[in-house]
Amino acid sequence: MLIADASMDQEPAWLSWIRGLLMLVAVFLVFTPFESDDGSLGATYAVTLFCLVVALVLTPVSNLKGLFWPSASLLLPAAVIVHSFLLSTQPLSPYSVLLILSFATAIVLVEYANARPVEFLAVARVFLVISMAALLYQFVSFQLGGEVVDLHAMLFPGTARIEIGTEAESVIRLTGFQTEPGNYSTWIMLLVLASRLIAGRFGIIESLATCSVLMTYSATGVLFVGIAILWMLADSLTRGGAKHWMWLVVLGALVLAAASTFELLDHYEERFLGRDDASLMYRYWALQAYSYLTTSEKLLGFGFLDEICDCHFSDLGFGPNLVMRGGILVALGVLPWLWTAWQRRSAMAVLAIVSTVYFAKTPPFSIAAWFALLLLSDVRQYDSSPSAAPEDLADQTPDGEGAAT
Repeated sequence: MLIADASMDQEPAWLSWIRGLLMLVAVFLVFTPFESDDGSLGATYAVTLFCLVVALVLTPVSNLKGLFWPSASLLLPAAVIVHSFLLSTQPLSPYSVLLILSFATAIVLVEYANARPVEFLAVARVFLVISMAALLYQFVSFQLGGEVVDLHAMLFPGTARIEIGTEAESVIRLTGFQTEPGNYSTWIMLLVLASRLIAGRFGIIESLATCSVLMTYSATGVLFVGIAILWMLADSLTRGGAKHWMWLVVLGALVLAAASTFELLDHYEERFLGRDDASLMYRYWALQAYSYLTTSEKLLGFGFLDEICDCHFSDLGFGPNLVMRGGILVALGVLPWLWTAWQRRSAMAVLAIVSTVYFAKTPPFSIAAWFALLLLSDVRQYDSSPSAAPEDLADQTPDGEGAAT
């Protein structure tokens, strides 16, 4: 079962508000990544360290003393360090150090979510509402003024951007606070699935956030929405009851209405069949460049510093980037977490989160991707005792199907 929420202890209300606001800032930065226009990592390091400090300060000391599965937690950083020195040209590159820091930050964020699940859910849902409001604001501003307000550039001036607005296929692709439509779908859906894992069910906010992804015309977003709907269907089959099925029918109607309103099928037909798609071309060039590497380079990985082509290699997804860059060593560092998740979680939970993390368009030092993966694998979220989790979270285990004992 979920461990008790430490925020339920007697404490001044203002302290809970301050803690929630600080965590909201951290969650916003974690799930709204940016890239410096000059390619430097200074700002990314600053954000990572800020989020790490916030998570350390806000997480109860008792949880920090018992960081989950220390041996496995040390395995990935050790693998990255050994891998870095095996590549003589990249001994502990800035990217390798950033990956280790991001992994550590994700671990402490999982500790916070375990210690204060109700509080974390509240923060996550506020972030989802803010993100949907930003997307809606862009849509309304375009309908009224014919121009999309670049909210990301307003928050992060001087960061790398892609062109937003009307494209050749005459559709408006919205981004909210994110850098591009694909990023909105990735980070929103990762947080939606993480919230489902903690709460034990999809709430109204998570369901609406899932529908909002369709407004971005993101191809990976459609995949992520399909995964979420499959999980919702699995929940309905497991729990039964007219209420679950009625809500699933309502959600299906919303998805179909959005697909019809925004002419999604016409857009994807034109995008993938009627012309060359830049995103697909980048993926093709990345795979082609990787195929030219020697067998030893593929086994060892080509490193987190070098680029083997000018082709947006991160577009391949978090999983391919981690394996292709880190090779077999770094892949072995992740296996214990995946094995634990498979042993303890439902097949649907593992399929949903692992596939979403795998295809997330992000480099390997993404805190959000590691957070979702580690949350899925955290064995301490289970308790063999029959005591129930807080009523406002779930009436069963985090994945809603009973823990293995």
